[in-house]
Amino acid sequence: MAMFMYVYRIFISLLLILVHCEVTVEQATHGPLRKICTYTRRDKTIAEIPPLAREDEDAITELLRCNSTVLSPRCLITGSNSKVICNCTVENHKRCRVVEIDFSDRRIEGGIPQNIGNLKYLTTLNLDRNKLNGPIPESFKDLKLLTHISLCDNSLNGTIPLSLGEMKSLQKISLCKNFFNETIPPNLKSLESLEYLDLSYNLLSGNIPELGGIGTLTELNLADNQLSGELPDSLTSFVKLEELQLQNNEFVGALPSSFHSLVNLKTFDVRGNNLNGTIPDIFGGWEKLLIM
Repeated sequence: MAMFMYVYRIFISLLLILVHCEVTVEQATHGPLRKICTYTRRDKTIAEIPPLAREDEDAITELLRCNSTVLSPRCLITGSNSKVICNCTVENHKRCRVVEIDFSDRRIEGGIPQNIGNLKYLTTLNLDRNKLNGPIPESFKDLKLLTHISLCDNSLNGTIPLSLGEMKSLQKISLCKNFFNETIPPNLKSLESLEYLDLSYNLLSGNIPELGGIGTLTELNLADNQLSGELPDSLTSFVKLEELQLQNNEFVGALPSSFHSLVNLKTFDVRGNNLNGTIPDIFGGWEKLLIM
């Protein structure tokens, strides 16, 4: 009887561990991850859901540091606040491909793996508020369909890669609260669909480059860097700009009188710089301004 009770307690303990880790045989994949796709776009007239592309699963496995065969809480996707949207129609229902990833607030450590470039159909990547470090991998240039990238509040460093300026589909770039240094890539002006650019709270230096080709930009945040030089007239080419934050840098000179053309501004902040001279008559046309 004593032996039976001992075995029974061991059995119950194992069950509690499995429940705590939220791991079931049905939910497990052939690798160390649970079911990856939290939502799947597919042709519902086809009964069988095709498998996820192995290169997509491998990229997510490495990003989450789940290369061992033992499941751990950091490998859980379904049942967490994370989101992985897959699309099974892009390859004619032969394989499903990952199109959106939201792994914010997961405490992911280490660098972004090079094989993230294998996520060929990825459009949205959110890795905000993790513990990522190192540079943005060069393989990002292979994410041709990426429209939204958000890597805020990590410990990423190095230069912002020139390859970002070659990713023509980008609409949102958010790299705030990291340790990126050197200058802002001048070829960002080639991103004709870019609407949101947040590079605040980094270690960027040098002048603001000519970015006049981005006529779609509505928000530009370069606050809390080490940027210098005079504020360029080219900023006035952002005719749709609603938010311009340049505070806490090392800008000098006077406010350009051409700023009067930024008639859609709702937020304008240049405090904490070394600006001087007379204040030009630029505020009369800023009827939408709410914060200054």
